[in-house]
Amino acid sequence: MRFLYTATTKSGKKVRADIQAASRQLAIDTLKEKNLTLTALTRIESGRQIYLGGVTSLQKIIFTKHLAIMLKVGIGLSESLATLMIQSKGKLHDVLSDMRKNVESGMSFADALSKHKNVFNEFYIGLVRAGEESGNLADDLEQLANRYSKDYDLRQKVKSALLYPGVVLALTIALMMAISIFVLPKLTLLFKSLRYTLPWYTQVMLSVSQFLSNYGIQAALGFIALVVLIVWLLRQKFSAPFRDRLYLDLPVVGGIVRTINLARFSLILGSLLKSGLPIKEAVTITGNVLGNVIYQRALLDALPRINAGEPLSSILEESNLFPPFATRILVVGEETGRLTDMLLYLSEFYEHELDATLKDLSTVLEPVLLIAIGIIVLGIALSIVTPIYNFIGSVS
Repeated sequence: MRFLYTATTKSGKKVRADIQAASRQLAIDTLKEKNLTLTALTRIESGRQIYLGGVTSLQKIIFTKHLAIMLKVGIGLSESLATLMIQSKGKLHDVLSDMRKNVESGMSFADALSKHKNVFNEFYIGLVRAGEESGNLADDLEQLANRYSKDYDLRQKVKSALLYPGVVLALTIALMMAISIFVLPKLTLLFKSLRYTLPWYTQVMLSVSQFLSNYGIQAALGFIALVVLIVWLLRQKFSAPFRDRLYLDLPVVGGIVRTINLARFSLILGSLLKSGLPIKEAVTITGNVLGNVIYQRALLDALPRINAGEPLSSILEESNLFPPFATRILVVGEETGRLTDMLLYLSEFYEHELDATLKDLSTVLEPVLLIAIGIIVLGIALSIVTPIYNFIGSVS
């Protein structure tokens, strides 16, 4: 068994490490033999564990916040990682365990993070490296926690805005399929018995109903397979340029995607410059971290021109991805030597703009969806009632 312990030496020095022992009592006895006064002893689960899934954004935010606080109050990095490792679960537990061992072996925290790039992106690692070099690691970690919290809130707002329309659309489709499969087939027999020429829209509706009755399961499976295939294709690396360009060109969606990327660009680049990174390195990291390939390419293609001495604002203006308002703010920042402040101002501006856009979108979508559902229900009702009414009128 392996135990993590906290103890004090005879001189009063605090020690935190781990020990291998066959039992808890043997671990206590061994530490007493080393003249250590034990204050805490916690068993570390042994054996290699396989965890499904990765480290969530919320886990990273909590870890970063707690680590920043512990460093600020004077707890060492190795001891802080050991404490957070005990509290963590899943893959994060394994990641922190590995980082702690690397840090204790003399590796810098940034290099230890670099071994887990699937968990911590270049923005995170770059800001930590800058914090270690400047001696402001705790402050930079606190800044990281705040930035990740904002990014997390941004994604949650987008999900919340899309949740209501998604649920309503799914329920509408389910209702239509239920009517087509269980109700309309019975009406088909009635209409055939009337021997009356049905309106074209009623014929279309009955044909769809008959198709779903005969091939409903196959149609549902085919639709699900098509959705899965489209999602898989959109997630592939080779489709990224087409996918991200499509997102930018779509009405309504394009505006939201642009605002999200502008907010993230300003936030990441401003944070990196504030931590002391040079403009070239900061732009490189920002380009690699942005989720949209079109924006990534615009920033990475700008690097040679930045090295040649061209101002960032004029390069971004030529890409047509950054509105005149943003580039003009950047011009002012470059001319006054306050580029970092202007970028952070832009990030707040676009976050507020996105928040307002999503609220307006939710407000507009609700009546639009209700009207659309009303039109669908009215169409079905007319398709059923109209032929019956006309037949009764012709008989009388």
